Amino acid sequence: WLRKDLTSTDSFDNRSFNSDLQYAYFDIPSNALKGIIKAGRVPIVEGVATFENVDGLYIHSNALENFGFSLYGGVPVETDSDDRGGDFIYGGRISHTMQSLYTIGLSYLKEKNDSNDFREEAGLDLTVTPLKNLDIYGRSIYNVDTSGWMEHYYYARYLYSDFTFGAEFSWYDYEHFFSAKTNNAFRFDEDLIDPDEKVFAFGGKVGYLIKDGLTVSADYKKYSYDIQGNADYFGAEIQYDFAENWGGGLSVHRMKGKEKEHKYYTARFYLYGQVAKTDLTLDLINDHYDEKRNGVKNAYTLSLAATRNLTDNLRLGADLSYSHNPEFDSDLRVFAKLLYSFSASYKGGGL
Repeated sequence: WLRKDLTSTDSFDNRSFNSDLQYAYFDIPSNALKGIIKAGRVPIVEGVATFENVDGLYIHSNALENFGFSLYGGVPVETDSDDRGGDFIYGGRISHTMQSLYTIGLSYLKEKNDSNDFREEAGLDLTVTPLKNLDIYGRSIYNVDTSGWMEHYYYARYLYSDFTFGAEFSWYDYEHFFSAKTNNAFRFDEDLIDPDEKVFAFGGKVGYLIKDGLTVSADYKKYSYDIQGNADYFGAEIQYDFAENWGGGLSVHRMKGKEKEHKYYTARFYLYGQVAKTDLTLDLINDHYDEKRNGVKNAYTLSLAATRNLTDNLRLGADLSYSHNPEFDSDLRVFAKLLYSFSASYKGGGL
């Protein structure tokens, strides 16, 4: 990707121009491993490794019945500005699956920066389907470096007739969760994040299919902060597919809490459809604050996107968004993309 700021001032990373190679790797099937080997700039999603980019090697194997094994290692691809000398990351995940019942995994990650210990995390993840219409998903991650739990997140969904019921709870300890992040957007900043804060949240959602294409839902979530107090988030949504390849929705939510940051309304309207070979989307989000933030009472973002199939393998798209918020009086962004799908094959039985 490439980014060029059109203003006279540098962006959040003190650069007016920036670019990066997101990923580029080879997939090598392996009959011996009953799995795959990836080499290059590889995106890793394995337990505690959530969307890590690594210049190195990734191996996944299902050679043992009902068991899965993953290993990876290399140089981490990060957004900080120091050099990569002495940087290294490695980890893995082992999982056990009982078909149509559960998958449970244990994972580990270790990272060094400038040859010094930077991150060390271990975690548990699970997916359980005890009943035909019941799904349960969860994860717990422990920060080995700071000797504390970072997060617990668990979600359950139950389908009954035309109803969908969802329930979730989560817990985060800011001291352990934000102690080391590989993306500048999540780096620890005591001016923005209190390391002594902990938050527990729980809630649920109910959806009802009124008729084909028409769904209504209502949701509620309770936030309990150790320092900022409690907050309630609740609202409703309606979604309607009113024609072939066309649909839209409207939602309204309220955040009501003790702190100024937890007092606002959010409304969203979205529309999607297809004209010939072009996919179109429109999305409008408005936040109305109880109290002004940097002189702004209403913050909004309008997004438009179009993607067209030029050939069976080639797609051309463009995204445009305009925002007005407490950080920017006017923020206009344009993003163009060209997508080409191809495949390659070779003779032989794999590794």
